[in-house]
Amino acid sequence: MLYPMRSSAYAKVILASLAGWVLVLALQATALACGGAYIPGLSNENDTWLLHCPSANFVAELQRIMPLGSDTKLRAVITTRRQSKASLTARAAQADLVAAMEADKTIPAPRRKKIVSQYTATRKAITEYRQAVDDWEICRQRNLYYVNARNEPRPVAPELTMPTGLPREFDMYLSAAAAWHAGRIKEAVGRWEALLELPAAKRKYRSVWAAFMLGRAAMKNRPPEAMRRFAQTRKLAEAGFADSAGLAVASVGWQARLELDRGRFDQAVELYLLQYATGDPSAAASLRICADKLVKTGPIALAAAARSDRLRPIITAHVLAGQSTLWVASQSADANTAGAWLKAVEASAARSVRGADRLAWLAYQSARMDAASRWVSRAPADAPIAQWITAKLLLRAGKLDQAATVLAKVVRAMPPNQPCPTTEDPLSRLPYAPPPSQGEPAGELAALKLARCQYVDALDLLVRHGYEFNAAYVAERILTIKELKAYVDDRAPKNAAGQALRNILARRLTRAGKWKLARPYYPPDMQRELDSYIAAIRAGHDQTRTSAQRAQSHWRAATALVKDGQRLLGYDTGWYGKESDGRFHRWPEFARTSTNAADPSGATAALYTIAPASADERRRVGDNQPQPLGKWHHLYEAADHAWSACELMPDGTDETALRLCRAGRWLMYRDPSAANRFYKALVRRCGQTKLGKQAAELHWLPGLGQFSNE
Repeated sequence: MLYPMRSSAYAKVILASLAGWVLVLALQATALACGGAYIPGLSNENDTWLLHCPSANFVAELQRIMPLGSDTKLRAVITTRRQSKASLTARAAQADLVAAMEADKTIPAPRRKKIVSQYTATRKAITEYRQAVDDWEICRQRNLYYVNARNEPRPVAPELTMPTGLPREFDMYLSAAAAWHAGRIKEAVGRWEALLELPAAKRKYRSVWAAFMLGRAAMKNRPPEAMRRFAQTRKLAEAGFADSAGLAVASVGWQARLELDRGRFDQAVELYLLQYATGDPSAAASLRICADKLVKTGPIALAAAARSDRLRPIITAHVLAGQSTLWVASQSADANTAGAWLKAVEASAARSVRGADRLAWLAYQSARMDAASRWVSRAPADAPIAQWITAKLLLRAGKLDQAATVLAKVVRAMPPNQPCPTTEDPLSRLPYAPPPSQGEPAGELAALKLARCQYVDALDLLVRHGYEFNAAYVAERILTIKELKAYVDDRAPKNAAGQALRNILARRLTRAGKWKLARPYYPPDMQRELDSYIAAIRAGHDQTRTSAQRAQSHWRAATALVKDGQRLLGYDTGWYGKESDGRFHRWPEFARTSTNAADPSGATAALYTIAPASADERRRVGDNQPQPLGKWHHLYEAADHAWSACELMPDGTDETALRLCRAGRWLMYRDPSAANRFYKALVRRCGQTKLGKQAAELHWLPGLGQFSNE
């Protein structure tokens, strides 16, 4: 297809800027949707996050109003991640020509192939010229001296060799396109109009294309004619004329833009919703722009939109998304905009308003609690968002028990968390936009249950809704081994989250000396490692063996812990391993406190601690304090095994010196005082060895660069 669809210099500058933002937002949105969730309040005394508003997302709200690809006769032609609009239209044009020529059996196959090749080359020359002009205009507009564009002349249109033997409609369209890109607009329009005057049987493949381009040509100076041509584009496509490039859907978007430019928001929204319903995800951005323009127009436009059942949910979704970008969820609407919109809806709508739950959401989000209460009362009793806002209002009033009851209903009513898309589909080309789901209210309910000492129920919520960090905190620091084992045996899900809890239980049992009971909870590979480790310990203490054999066994136990000690008996501190997805988060040093400081902002009566940790929780956390250096404590165990090995080895040998030095170096950077005994033993017992002399000279453990397998 040869038309400058969104290819002006201005559009390219905007799209180039947008591309960088989309990349950043995609990473952010993916982290939010696919990464492990985390509840800050479980390790931070400031848990006012419980009062925060649920996140709003424009695309998710739009999907609720009208799912992408709803029932309509029109269907968008969607490019993939590796396909541009230009390449798609080029292939569509070539495929149309091949189909048209194959229908004419009078042309030999070699001749058909040559004509197609010439046509493709001519189209490519025209497209490359248009690209060069666009690049030249961008450089001039942006003063890009470094590409020497300021003083370069405008690219000259190429001398084109028009293919001979083309079907008439293709010949007419190609010559019109060449004139269009060369700036001869009147000539191009005349040729496209002449094409549409051909008998219907003679213009099967280029009628839709010509009508679309006539609409584009009329947009600047003759909007009514442009809209007539865009409507004609869709009628021709519906009548069966070829639309391989999806121009019927594109015409909807361009016509909507004309309506938007005229301030006819109702008509523009209807058209953009139709475009979205065809499966074109780009319509979401257009709807956001349309809503933003309406909101900024003034109170008269807001009042009219508030009375429109079609516009009201779109504007509400836009204001809910606040000052965020199109795809990134927001928790704070612009207060002035939200206030103006709520005032307009209150003034123009009846008491029963469709979408009252969203208006309650918006009122709460903009700190208008009285309005939030009013809209909650007007919303359906079973609306999950309205129930969620009700729970927030109860939390603000200090009614934790009632809030927990309502949150339990919200969790049951909300849809499950949605996984990130993994296949090539229209939505996957945009940063993922998850709608409100069970995850966030489940986390809030878990925090309340912890405050009420309902630890097992809290753990179950955390495990089942993706809060792996917090689940590890509860399993490792709050539950007793008996409570954790009962949960794992009876209630834990049979998935990766459940296996993570089984791993924690296995390590806790092993640290408590109950390795036989722990073994079944390890994965198979770690069961083998555990068996080897226990066998080495037993052999090291077997008095029937020689000292050398026992020393070697103790050393095997030590090196086993250096290699796999974290997985065998380590603490899940949220820093390490697959259980925490390799993410780094500091383990809370102390239990959550019960500080009751007032909100310094004075904006609300909220307290810094909504659901403080109980005395029982703080006691349990203290009882389950990790050993020195948290996740590295297994190195202390390894060092003890190494010390036992070295005690059975003779003094003054290079092997004893090497093992003393190596074991000490396991701890020297993390805990020099713990490594000091190995340094002293090295100097005292093996002072005449090479390593012993180096240690005496350095007054510390020497490096082992000259030895393998440090």
